[in-house]
Amino acid sequence: MLIIIILTYNSQSTIANVIQAVQGLGSRTLVVDSYSQDQTLEIARSLECEVVQHEFLHYAAQRNWAQDYSQAQEQDWFLHLDSDEIVTQELYQSIQQTLMQPMVDGYLIQRRLYFLGHPIRFGHLNPNWHLRLFKAKKGKCEERLYDQHFILEQG
Repeated sequence: MLIIIILTYNSQSTIANVIQAVQGLGSRTLVVDSYSQDQTLEIARSLECEVVQHEFLHYAAQRNWAQDYSQAQEQDWFLHLDSDEIVTQELYQSIQQTLMQPMVDGYLIQRRLYFLGHPIRFGHLNPNWHLRLFKAKKGKCEERLYDQHFILEQG
């Protein structure tokens, strides 16, 4: 089972596109909201997501709390997204194929950063790679306040 975890806060302008891009990919979409004051929760619920609220301390704490809350099983996988990260059709298909016969415990996903609707072309920001798809019991977000990454346990 793939559990998609999406962190949100006042994300009404982007959340529908993010959720719609992954519909049918996972068996469960968990939206973890930091007490939005806009329509984020209503939009997520209308798209049949499971919605919970949790106080935001920092990203690592929020992501790890979401994983614990999910009560994932040994065979489950996580896909972590932010509320403005849209999965392309190509990535969607790649994840589907990968999870049919996974060969490792985690996968790096290539991200493209955009500014004002255009990809950032200079400064070594694009593309960048992040561990966002991994076996539920093997990965976690490192406990750092800034510049945190997901890590896999060794062995």
